[in-house]
Amino acid sequence: MPDGRAHYAALPGVASSLTYSDCKTGCDALPVDSDAIFVLILVAFYAWALYAMVRKAWFARRNVALGIKQYSVEDLIASGNYAQAEHVLRKGLSRVERSGGGGSIDAAQMLRQLGRLQVRSGDFDDAEESFSHALSIEEKVVGPASLDLTSTLQWLALTRQQRNNYSGGLETWHRILAIRRKHLPENDPDISSSLDEIGKLLLALGKVDAAETAIRRAVAISEERGEPAHLAAVLRSLSWVLRDKSELVESESALRRCIQLQRSESRSNTPFLAETRADLAAVLRRKGDLAGAEVAAREALDTAEATFGKQSQHLLPYVDGLANVLFQAGKLAASESYLRLMLRLQEEQFGEEHIAVAVTLENLALAIRGQERFPEAEQLQQRALSLKEQLLDADHEQIASSLENLALTLIYQSKFAEAEPSLRRALVIRERLPESDEMSVTLYNLAYVLKRTGHASAEPLLWRALALEEKVLGVEHPRLAVTLDALGHLRAEKGDAPGAEALFRQGLEIKEKAHGPTHAEVIPALRTLALLLRSRDRHGECAQLLRRALTITESTFGLQSRQAATASFDLANILHEMGTLAEAEALYRRAIAVHDLDPAADALLSAASTGALATLRERTGDYTGAKLLYLNAIAKAAKALGADHPETLQMKHRLDALMLRLADPHVN
Repeated sequence: MPDGRAHYAALPGVASSLTYSDCKTGCDALPVDSDAIFVLILVAFYAWALYAMVRKAWFARRNVALGIKQYSVEDLIASGNYAQAEHVLRKGLSRVERSGGGGSIDAAQMLRQLGRLQVRSGDFDDAEESFSHALSIEEKVVGPASLDLTSTLQWLALTRQQRNNYSGGLETWHRILAIRRKHLPENDPDISSSLDEIGKLLLALGKVDAAETAIRRAVAISEERGEPAHLAAVLRSLSWVLRDKSELVESESALRRCIQLQRSESRSNTPFLAETRADLAAVLRRKGDLAGAEVAAREALDTAEATFGKQSQHLLPYVDGLANVLFQAGKLAASESYLRLMLRLQEEQFGEEHIAVAVTLENLALAIRGQERFPEAEQLQQRALSLKEQLLDADHEQIASSLENLALTLIYQSKFAEAEPSLRRALVIRERLPESDEMSVTLYNLAYVLKRTGHASAEPLLWRALALEEKVLGVEHPRLAVTLDALGHLRAEKGDAPGAEALFRQGLEIKEKAHGPTHAEVIPALRTLALLLRSRDRHGECAQLLRRALTITESTFGLQSRQAATASFDLANILHEMGTLAEAEALYRRAIAVHDLDPAADALLSAASTGALATLRERTGDYTGAKLLYLNAIAKAAKALGADHPETLQMKHRLDALMLRLADPHVN
């Protein structure tokens, strides 16, 4: 009898050479031999048994090897030893390839595991290579349109996105969507997820309308299926699109519904809910609803603390968001508190010498500077600058920003000579970078410092800043009005009143176009131009501009506001000079009444209004009334400025002159 191995080797060949009809014909043609049939059956049984044993042993050995390998990798990953885990995977993959299984599903599975490990380690280039290799194997085994490919394709899309290859990620997601549409109904959640991912990538590429179309389709599918968790996810994506389109009311509505869906699912403490609340805070901040933004930011932080713990590094973006809202709301002490917490968390996670620490130090300095603690702010900014100089290239834009922030803190302390070198160094860095509006700010601030230190080179810097703003921002951008105003004042100081007037009028026109003719931003430009015209004895035009400024002020801030009192005083002064005394007196009295009723009002302006009214009453011959008003003005000025202040002394001289005139009617 032939041995089992020979039968085992020959059996497939025999079987493959016969068909059903061949067997039937043979049986009909030959006489039946029962012993031969028995032997044949016995041989077949032993061959099958041997094949089964060999196959079982081979698979068992392979599964044990894979089991040991998977356990080892997971154990290494859990301990954070990613390099060793990758080594184990590569070694196992090499064994599979040597055994001839390099094109098998097992090899693809190991490549996917290796790619996921590389993603976790941040090695996105290598991860993309691993997933691409796994995908090429799977395509050969299961076909290029199999639904089984989508898992690997999703990981491949992720790695491309992490490498900022949004076009590559988008192409991959389009392929995933095409495969899923071949195998799944249009209202399947996986179709919705694909559309959502495509929409987010289109948004990253700046294709906002296409992004909205894709994400709204994803929302419609989720609405139809009634799955709250998935609907919440796509609504959040939709809110990003609406935010980018500045449709902030609709964005807020989508986020609030997203939060409501999560809470209805009893998912009160999840990272997704914390992120959604942080998104809501950002939208409300852009809307100008700082009170609502603060509430949302605090809820986001509370949710994150409940999810991750109060000392977790995951809290960093939420602490930063709340600190930012508080800073914008003018709650600088509270903002400082959260910035200090953020600084501590960052130093624990990254160490003291990290770029994120430098950025937080600068933000903390801004909060402290806003509280007028200038030396402390300066010290923090020096530390931030030193860190950036260690960590970044010498001509990095962030170093220029740090130098500029430090210079402003020095300017607030009137340290103009110290601020100049920082601004000049920042300008050198900016000149090496592409032209930007930030460079125009540096030029403006340097011009201001030079003007304060008496240098004649301030004006050329301002003209250069203006030219850059026109080129980068456009000739009608509101920022130009600031530079035009500074140039106008310089020309006026040099005696070029016509040149100054042209610059002031150009700035006013830009503000009117940008904000509208009745916007509060127009008021300072109207006042500046009016004062110049007053110096040129064009009182009628001056009064016309100041009346307009008063009207805008009253409609914006209210009739009894401090701003309206100041505008009334300005107009009263020019009317007084023009001899329109009755209207001037009414405006003076109105200004005095507002300031006297408001304890937080400008006491000096109240004193000035009272002194001006005294002069007017003296001019009309009401010497008794004038005397009482002078005494009142002197008391206010002494309280606000001191008894020996020049303003107080000037009012005393006016009173003395009046008393002398009363004592001797012949004195003029």
